[in-house]
Amino acid sequence: MKNQNEIYDVLLNLDFFKFFKDNPERLGVVVKYLKYKKFKKGDIVIEEDEIGDSLYIIKKGTVRIEKKTFNNDRFTVIVLKDKEHVFFGEISLLRDAKRTATVICEEDSEFLILNRVDFNKICEEDNYIGMIIYKKIANILAERLIKADQDIITLFNALVQEIEEG
Repeated sequence: MKNQNEIYDVLLNLDFFKFFKDNPERLGVVVKYLKYKKFKKGDIVIEEDEIGDSLYIIKKGTVRIEKKTFNNDRFTVIVLKDKEHVFFGEISLLRDAKRTATVICEEDSEFLILNRVDFNKICEEDNYIGMIIYKKIANILAERLIKADQDIITLFNALVQEIEEG
């Protein structure tokens, strides 16, 4: 990997790792397990429905997140940029699960990658780090569940209104 300070800066800008701002030794435990990988514009980083095992942190670049419709057409859900300090694939740190979207590079991009095997090593090496990261993932999943519930209510209300009017 490139400059260690640059990697620390990338991590400390992520909500996921801000907790370790005053504890660089603990953050260093995470850093030593990170992999670095470059992708070219147009490369697929992850493919929807494949089994994932890694969290990806955008170090440099821009990606497009796409989902398939029931007809297998693709639509863009969101575009993520490095300046937004974002990551994706966090569920795969916890378990084997199908990827829920395809991620495609909009430009040449660089990633820091943490796979599940190494994440488990981090948890064994320092339980406190593992607990903090698990807690962050739990909060992310809770926020998504709350949003999904709100979306379901919105769709249900729209369906009821359509039935009543039709």
